[in-house]
Amino acid sequence: MAEINVRLLTRELQAAGLPVVGVDATGKIEYSRELTEEEDAAADAVIKAHDPDPEPAVTDAERVAALWAKVVEGKTDEESGITDIVSKK
Repeated sequence: MAEINVRLLTRELQAAGLPVVGVDATGKIEYSRELTEEEDAAADAVIKAHDPDPEPAVTDAERVAALWAKVVEGKTDEESGITDIVSKK
């Protein structure tokens, strides 16, 4: 496996409903049990799609600007952009 983001790959595999226990820095994946054929195919798809350095959905600058607008400027959640940021995660 090429470069990986251990935490992110673990979350991606878990989100796919796979019984993953963890992923180590070499890319070795430990499951709590043997995978079914369908699960093995799903795991392969997750691994192939894995982007170790995804662009964040929300930047730190966007978070700060929204918090500033909310707290300092007294804007509503919608006006400040907090609502949009929470939905992006």
